[in-house]
Amino acid sequence: MANSYQDAIIQAQAHKLTKTVLIRAIDNPSFAISPSAYDTAWVAMIGMSFINANSTKLLQLQDNNNDSPRRFAIVFSGMVELAQRTGLQVLFDEEVKEAVARVFQQKHGILTSEVLVDMYHYPPLLSYFEVLPPNFPVNVATLLGNMNREGSLFRSPSATAAGYMATRNAHMLSYLCQLVQNFNGGVPSMYPIDEDYIPIYMVNQLQRLGLSTRFPNFINDMLEHIHREYIAHKPSELCGLTPENIYKSSLAFQLLRLHGYKVSTRKFCWFLNDEYALEYIEENQQKFTSALHNLYRATYLMFESEDELQKLRSFSRKLLTKSSLSHNLDDSTMLWPPLQEKIKCELATPWLARMDHLEHREWIESANKGSPLWFGKSSNFRIPCLDDGGLIQLAKENYELRQKVYQKELGELIRWSKICGLMDMGFGREKTTYCYFAVASATSLPYDSHVRLIVAKSAVLVTIFDDYFDMVGSLDELQILANAVKRWNNKGLKSHGKILFDALDGFVSEVANMYFDQYGINIVDNL
Repeated sequence: MANSYQDAIIQAQAHKLTKTVLIRAIDNPSFAISPSAYDTAWVAMIGMSFINANSTKLLQLQDNNNDSPRRFAIVFSGMVELAQRTGLQVLFDEEVKEAVARVFQQKHGILTSEVLVDMYHYPPLLSYFEVLPPNFPVNVATLLGNMNREGSLFRSPSATAAGYMATRNAHMLSYLCQLVQNFNGGVPSMYPIDEDYIPIYMVNQLQRLGLSTRFPNFINDMLEHIHREYIAHKPSELCGLTPENIYKSSLAFQLLRLHGYKVSTRKFCWFLNDEYALEYIEENQQKFTSALHNLYRATYLMFESEDELQKLRSFSRKLLTKSSLSHNLDDSTMLWPPLQEKIKCELATPWLARMDHLEHREWIESANKGSPLWFGKSSNFRIPCLDDGGLIQLAKENYELRQKVYQKELGELIRWSKICGLMDMGFGREKTTYCYFAVASATSLPYDSHVRLIVAKSAVLVTIFDDYFDMVGSLDELQILANAVKRWNNKGLKSHGKILFDALDGFVSEVANMYFDQYGINIVDNL
């Protein structure tokens, strides 16, 4: 009764959050993103006290044997150069001067090897226009040619602000003014966010938090939208060769196939037939780590005839194995603090061997710790409404309710086993908890409580009967028990044989009575 009351309360909270958080984020995408300290700091020209106080810490974290993340090399060196050009003094401790030199050298390599905009680097070099050297060859035509219809450069306020100062373009100014007005003076890291991302990550977040049964109508509506977008684009349009797009399209595939939609694998793994693309991903595997992780998860849903997914599984597993051994994952999509541990777990434990309930707990704990950490303008996954405190609290309460249901059912199973004498037989395997866990991991809460208990009791009986026949019963005792089962009468049975038969008889009667109460049909003879 208490569980039913708590379930009703949780469902009411879910209904409220649907209106106040989820639907609001869909109807008003600006609600789905929040101001970023990174870009706000650029508008404020970044205080030198912050740079001097924190640069040493940042540089000390860099691995001496590896390059810094691409975005760090571009932005950090650009900040320092900008400060120096304006006459500000930037001091570094002796212990990090060598690291600073490596960062500048890495940036020089990036500037000399990359073009301003291409399909293989996202964000492209031009999206960092605010920190590019003054003499870097960027003309007005290039800037205006890459301005989108909202008036921004790659949805980056800081790059757009620099672009406006270089071009005095009215559309850029309008974009910036509208931005400041919408966010009351704050500056988001990327605006407007690609609206196709929002429903995909919302559905994924609700499922990973264990809340999918609380928002069925909302999720169904979002899946219909995701499906329309998925089938409307050509593969190369849906999934350009950037970690963000690969991550998005492979996640959309997972969600749609899990919910029974007929979707093509070609939409997100088109690059398997492009040798140059495969070579590029291998050469830059670190920044594709999250995308490769998601691609590997997508292969769990392959059908027997899908050779492309089999090829994708081998390719992604090979690169993930290498990434799990690296100490410097330059993942420009999103950073999970325990990313390497997650990859190792993914490679070691098949998806079908995991329990959703335990994965929900891990996801909730990660959300409480603030994971994933968003990487400012380099991340398209910055949707803070998914980390809404009310949503996380709902997930915790929902998890605790499910845990109580599991505990109650397990307690009932243990009591039944004791009453029947099965736990005091003195031989064989005591598998009551094991049998329940095996059954519970294959069913969905809050449904099927009777089914879980019936199957778990069956498993307990099969286990103890098997041990009795293999280890304890004599040939005569086994024959007597077998005959008693045939005539369904315990006459002549004693000791272990009688306990086993009475437990089986009581179980059959329990199932038959349960079915009769629900459907008015006596199924004893069928059992």
